Order: sequence, then structure tokens, then C-alpha cells
Amino acid sequence: MIKLLQILIVLVLFAFAEGDKRSIYHIPLIASSICSNDFDQDGDIDIAVGHLYNWNSLWSGVSILKNDCFAMMYCDSFYMYENHWDVVTAKLNNNIQFDLITQLSDEQNLMIGIVFDFMDNQNNILSIPIIEYSETYAIGDIDYNLSNDIVFISHEGQFWGVIYNDGYGNFTTPEYHYVDDYYPNDVACGDLNDDGRDDVVVCGQSTEVYFSYPDGFEVLLLENNDYKSDLFISDFDLDGDRDIITFSGNAGYTVVIMYNNQNNNTFERIDNFTLQQITSSYCVADFNNDSLPDILFHLGNNSGFIIYYNQSGFQFGHQLSVPNSGDIVQSTCDDFDNNGYKDIASAFASNNPQNSVVKILFNDGNGNFVENPIVAVVENELSHSGLTCYPNQFSGTTKIWYNPENNAAIQLKIYNYTGQLIKSIE
Repeated sequence: MIKLLQILIVLVLFAFAEGDKRSIYHIPLIASSICSNDFDQDGDIDIAVGHLYNWNSLWSGVSILKNDCFAMMYCDSFYMYENHWDVVTAKLNNNIQFDLITQLSDEQNLMIGIVFDFMDNQNNILSIPIIEYSETYAIGDIDYNLSNDIVFISHEGQFWGVIYNDGYGNFTTPEYHYVDDYYPNDVACGDLNDDGRDDVVVCGQSTEVYFSYPDGFEVLLLENNDYKSDLFISDFDLDGDRDIITFSGNAGYTVVIMYNNQNNNTFERIDNFTLQQITSSYCVADFNNDSLPDILFHLGNNSGFIIYYNQSGFQFGHQLSVPNSGDIVQSTCDDFDNNGYKDIASAFASNNPQNSVVKILFNDGNGNFVENPIVAVVENELSHSGLTCYPNQFSGTTKIWYNPENNAAIQLKIYNYTGQLIKSIE
């Protein structure tokens, strides 16, 4: 039995001095999108970043930040030609591995690219031709066959589309649904009427719900007089059904327009929240572990974030400012350091000619977002390991002693202050 987790936690705590920042990771140029999940199924949250095509380096693709326990990440990147405005992950082919969905082209034909089992093999790519560039993707079981289908939008093409999955990673040709008199900006999927089939919501100058039924889609126009840039589907009031949250900006204000799901395919519009600041991107996540989804606003002046906490009943209460200066292109919220609270990971468009940056702010559970992981350690586990390190801090050499309680194989992992794996000893 390899005592990996215990030893790894201890080494991490000794290897980093107070004040070292394990929150900044360098990735290739022109980051444009970000998502997170436990891609390699090892119990911690990883990050994927999409990049725009760089005409100087002739490169575009996807970077993977692999979390090697407690938000110590190392980067692996692979080439895919296109501008990756969105990267989405899901399980698509009847195994436990995550697959990646993004934009793809061969310089002549536009396609949706699916990289199966992308953590292990970046060459297993399925290319699905489409008639117009697709900017954004969403995942849902639209046809109720217990597998994930892929939904996409085309802003310029004025349509949304779906490719259906047979559960084994075989997809139909794209099915297109054109919208009237507006240009789609975002799409989301979720079961809005509790029939087991995921429905589709599309927003732009209009906001529409497409209810999925065995014989096709039934459209419900929620409104057509407010420009929306982003939307989320979430049980915002914890009443057991999924609501719709949209965001609109105009004349120096951000307006949150929510739609309370009242069942029977009806929604009540609620627009009681206005923020007198321009914002550019959003996350919906429970930051204080009260089970209510909160909202993270990225400020348009690039000074950081504001979190507004959900007080239930579609009311917002306490707000928290989170400084994070820089040109953020997109953020994702997840528990990267395994302390039980949602953190914030952001992809930055960097002025550095060599790279872009991903920065993580760690939630300590007390209303603070800090630049080092919040790792819980049990004292008796430390004493049982018999691990010591001297000197610490050190610049040249150090000595590590360990004396396990039982006769067992030991695996030690040593990291530098950026989270890069330096040596593994077994």
C-alpha cells in the first residue's frame, strides 16, 4: 500500500514558504476560454484553456492544467487549428473519461471538434462539419437516451443546433434551428419541466426556451426587448425546479433578469437587481456553502470581481469585492484545493509576448480569496508520518527524513514554488 496522500500533503506544506504564490500558472499565448472538472478522475479538479490562433507562432490549441493534489498544477498543451472561443468537457462515449468539445477547422471547412479521452490521447479527434462558425457549446440529454448530446450556437448564422449522441460517441449530422430577428449570444441546457429531457435556452436580443419533446421542439418566447450576453440554468431559489438567469448591460449598468420556473412551462420574470457598473463575464456558484447559488461578476474595468450572495427568494444580500487586476477573458469556479469551498480560476490575456496566465484565487470559507491553497491537515496524520525537512526554507539543498508508522512502500513527491513537480521518489 502506497501512502501517497498523507505524504504528499506533508511535503506540500513543507516545500512552500509563507508568501509563496501557488496561484499563477503560465500557458501559451492568447488564452480565450476556460473550463474545469476532474478530467482524469483522480479526485481533484483540473483546468482546460482554449487559445486563439497566433499568427506569429502559428499555433492555437488547448492547454491542460493538471491538478496533482491541492491545486499544484503543471501544464500540457496540444495543437488544434482554430480560434477556441469555447471549450467544454463531458463524458460522451460510454466510459469514465472526459471528452473535450471545441472549434476546429482544416483551413477550409468549419467543424465541431471532439477529442475523446483527451487527458490521455489528444489525437483521437472526431470532426463534424457545420455550415457556419459555432461560438458556444452546451451539454444536455436532449433526446432522453441517457447520453450527452452537444448543443451549439452560431451568432452570424442566426441559429442554434444539436448533434445527437447514441451513447457510444457516434453523432448524428447537425440539426439546425434558425431564430427570428436576433443573433444568439449564449446557450444553456437543462430539464425545465421535469420530463427527463433536457431543454434548450438561447439568448441574444431575445430569450427563448425550446422545450424538447419526442416529436420535436416547442418554443416559448420569454422576451424580445432586452439584449442578453450570458445565461445560466440553476435552481436559484431551491424549490426543486430549474430557473433561468440572464445578464444584460446598458449605459453603465448591469441588469440581472431572472425567470422563476413556475412549472407547466411558465416563467415569472424577475428584474429586481441592477448593478451600477459594467461587467463582462459571470459565474453562478455557491461560494459560502449555504446551498444557494451566488453570482460572480467580473468588472469591466479589470479591477476584479464582485460576488453578490443569494438570500433566497431571488433576493441578493451581502456583497464581496475580490481584487484581481488584469485583462480577464473568462473564469471558472470550482474547489481546486479540496477545502470544500468554490475557488475562482481566471484566464488572462497577457501583455507578455511569451505566454498567457491562469490565476487561481482560493476561497478560505471566511469571505476571503487568497493566493495560496487552503489545505486542511490533521495533526495526528503528520505525527504518524515522521516527516521532517531541514533546512526549510532553503536555496541549495535540504534533507528530508521520514519514518512511517508501519512497514510500507512510500512515495514522495517534491514540488517547486510554482507547483511544478521536481522529483518523485518511491
